[in-house]
Amino acid sequence: FDESVASSFVNGNAGADSITFKETFVSSQVFGGIDNDVITLTGNVSKSTVRGNEGDDTISAKDTLTDSFVNGNQGSDTFSLDGNSTDSSVNGGAGEDTITMAGVVAGGKVRGDTGEDDINITGSLGAKSFVNGNQDDDDIDVTGQVAGGTVHGGAGEDSITLADIIKDGAVNGNDGNDNLDLEEGLRSTINAGEGTD
Repeated sequence: FDESVASSFVNGNAGADSITFKETFVSSQVFGGIDNDVITLTGNVSKSTVRGNEGDDTISAKDTLTDSFVNGNQGSDTFSLDGNSTDSSVNGGAGEDTITMAGVVAGGKVRGDTGEDDINITGSLGAKSFVNGNQDDDDIDVTGQVAGGTVHGGAGEDSITLADIIKDGAVNGNDGNDNLDLEEGLRSTINAGEGTD
C-alpha cells in the first residue's frame, strides 16, 4: 500500500502473506490470517489494530504507535517496534514470542502472554506503562530508565534486567524462582514474589 490507509480492514487470510503499508495507518485493522505472515508498517500507526493471527508472524512498525493494539495471536511471533509507543497495547499471544521496542513506552501495556517470551525495551519505560511476561519462563530486559512504569515477570521462572535507574516505579517477579538484576532504584517498590529468587 503506497498511500495512507484510513478506516479500512485488510486481511491476508490463508497463505504466507507479506503486507506493507508505506504511509500512515489510521483507524484501521490488518489481520495476517493463517500461516506465517509479514506485516510492515512504515508510517505512523494511530487508533488501529494489527493482528498476526495463526502462524509464526513478523510484525514491524518503523514509526510511532499511538492508541493502538498489536497482537501476535497464535504462534511464535517476532515484533520489531522502532518508534515511540503511546497508550498502546502489545501482546505476544500464545507461543514463544520476541518483542523488541526501541522507543519510549509511554502508557499502555506490553504482555508476553503464554509461552517463554523475550521482551526487550531498549528505550525507556514511562509513567503508567505496564510490562508483564505473563505465563511461563520469560526474559525481560529494559535498557533505558523506568520512570513511573511497572514491570512484572508473571508466573514462571523469569529473568528481569533493568540496566538503568528505576524511579517512582515497581518491579514484581510474581510466582516462580525469578532472577532480578536492577541497577539503581529511587522511590520504587521491588518485590521478588513467591519462590526462591
